Amino acid sequence: MSTREGGGAWRTYTSKQVLGARGAQQLVGMFKNPDPPGAKEKEVREAEEKEAQARHFSGLFWSIIAVPPPDFEVVPDTIGPSHRASLSIYIQPPEQPLKEVRVLGPRRSSEAEARKDGCELKRVAFRCPEKNFNL
Repeated sequence: MSTREGGGAWRTYTSKQVLGARGAQQLVGMFKNPDPPGAKEKEVREAEEKEAQARHFSGLFWSIIAVPPPDFEVVPDTIGPSHRASLSIYIQPPEQPLKEVRVLGPRRSSEAEARKDGCELKRVAFRCPEKNFNL
């Protein structure tokens, strides 16, 4: 006589027998994958497309693969009702980790003027990606 036949410790039970009908109903779908098939691939593809778009600016191309392209944002200035462009440049000196350097544009009275400054700063940074920024 084996242990399975005798109802010993190795007997298999259904979820209804252990948890009751209501508890078993709550288990339905618990171990199902929350992401539909192909969701991760779609997310990766969208991220790659966004990165490819970020590497192009005003007819220029950011060619350094290991370093993210420069980008800017318009921030309100701490002094008075003015705005500034804040350009982020990423540099990687030899044998050192990646560093972010922020360059602030001049104070401007309107957000549109600060955005123009940011575009100009970004354009200059895109024109000289191979130069070593010694800041």
